[in-house]
Amino acid sequence: MKLSREEHQRGVLYWDPPIEGVSFFTGTSDSPGDQEAPLAGPLNDAQGSKVLSPPHQYTKLALQLADPTAVDRIENIRWERENVTQVWTEGLAAPPTKLVFVPDLGVFHRRVIAVPYLDWSEDTVIRLDGTLVRFVTGEMRGEQVTPFDQVSAEGAKWVIEGGGMEAASAEGRFIEVVARGETEREAQLLVQSVLGLIALAMGDHAAGEVVFAEDYQASREQQQGKVYVPVKTLVPRAAGHDEIDTIDALLPFILESSRASRARALSLRWYEKGIRSATPTDKLFSFFIGVEAIVNYWASTNSPIPVVQERLARFEAAMELAATLGDEVKQAVRQRLIDSTLTERVQFYAESHKLDTAFVDDFRVTTQLRNSAVHGDLAAVDETAASRCKRVLSAIIRCEFGVAEEFEWEQHGTIFGASLTYTLDAAGVMRYGEAAERTD
Repeated sequence: MKLSREEHQRGVLYWDPPIEGVSFFTGTSDSPGDQEAPLAGPLNDAQGSKVLSPPHQYTKLALQLADPTAVDRIENIRWERENVTQVWTEGLAAPPTKLVFVPDLGVFHRRVIAVPYLDWSEDTVIRLDGTLVRFVTGEMRGEQVTPFDQVSAEGAKWVIEGGGMEAASAEGRFIEVVARGETEREAQLLVQSVLGLIALAMGDHAAGEVVFAEDYQASREQQQGKVYVPVKTLVPRAAGHDEIDTIDALLPFILESSRASRARALSLRWYEKGIRSATPTDKLFSFFIGVEAIVNYWASTNSPIPVVQERLARFEAAMELAATLGDEVKQAVRQRLIDSTLTERVQFYAESHKLDTAFVDDFRVTTQLRNSAVHGDLAAVDETAASRCKRVLSAIIRCEFGVAEEFEWEQHGTIFGASLTYTLDAAGVMRYGEAAERTD
């Protein structure tokens, strides 16, 4: 359903199940309990009837039934308006649940993108099931966070401070996407996918800066929100002379003109990109590509690898049969036999460099998560998974530089952010909050 912003401000009424002879009437006013507010209707489409009443703050709802017993069969009534939704789950006799920023009960992710270089002729709203897309000019409200950006020492401990949160508003042109999922991660993925579709249709100008990003769990009893607070500083540390000496000693390994050097340089480029990436999934993909750059080079330089040689010997009869069908078929069969999988190439690299089984186990887990994410499954890619892939790439790079036995680079713990949860009252005001750190 496509709506103008004015239509969405008046709202859309839904109810379930659709029953013959059911009609709703709506009324709105600027004063609570205004009995003189006129009723507008009838509204007859249970799948989404556009409300005709003006977009005033206070609302009332009336029901007309051809069969009076049908009132007991209506299980869910929902009046969705811009930023506020009312849900009746126990009939009109009980007060509705008021939701802020989400169109229904459930688990949602909301993201607001500022697009100052993109314009449209009129504000528009698109609604489909649990997904809401708005193109808005003017004010946008949400929960704004400030990053953890202050570091101080307290004895032997370092303290990171900041991370405040407050209701805020912004002015400009915005794209807002709200999507529902079975889990927070699924809802986030759906929002990102919708934003990708918008960027595909509208171009790069639609990929603006994120202004608000919030998770919500809305139930009949309460609506709980969550935002993630980034860390924009690191705990200070002193670089040792040995670390600078290491850079001096290893720089030739990526500057020399050779295929091996180019593979190492490419893997380091993805290592650096992974560290800079904002999300665990982006980090995992970056580190994974860095792994591929090295093991693919190693396998091609030392081909055919043992597992391929064994396969060729095992299927020699198949090769002879393929030869009778022509050179093209023979070449196709041979190519299928000599094509090693990435896991086989990593296993070969690990055996060649005497890496322990933990390395291979880490890579197998990483591969499963990466494949699930690439093929559309909802993989649980978190900071732990990204760090696992980072360890795999670090081990390979140490092998390439020939320093695996000489020294180990010290691992420094990093705080990536905190999650702040809060409960919203009927007016959308935060009532309390709590924090949980996420570290690697």
